[in-house]
Amino acid sequence: MTQEERFNAALDSASVWERLIAEPRFTDELAQIEANADHRTTLQMNRIQEAQRGFE
Repeated sequence: MTQEERFNAALDSASVWERLIAEPRFTDELAQIEANADHRTTLQMNRIQEAQRGFE
C-alpha cells in the first residue's frame, strides 16, 4: 500500500467516525457500553475486596 493509499484510507476512516459520532443512536449505544463496562469493573473490584478480606 502506497503512502497515498494509506493517507486516503485514513481520511475515509476519519470520515466514517465523524458520521458515526454525529449519530445519536451510536453515541447512546457507546454510552451504554461504557456504563456496562464500568458496572462490571465495580463488581470485580467488590469481589476482589471481599476475597482480600477473607485472607485477613
